[in-house]
Amino acid sequence: MSLIASCKANLVEPWAWMKDVLIQLPLGVPLESLLPNTWLASHPEHGWTIAQRRKLERQRCSDE
Repeated sequence: MSLIASCKANLVEPWAWMKDVLIQLPLGVPLESLLPNTWLASHPEHGWTIAQRRKLERQRCSDE
């Protein structure tokens, strides 16, 4: 659960991150590059947009 929370805090899509980490770890990639906040910089297509969508929905509801 803490891995998912870390992804959520860094707006990283958890499944894409975890899949890539499990592939990269055996290859000896430096751990720092696999942390969600640094990983997202090299994989911007996997930004977690769910939180952003919910925020927009809440704003729309409060504006009405």
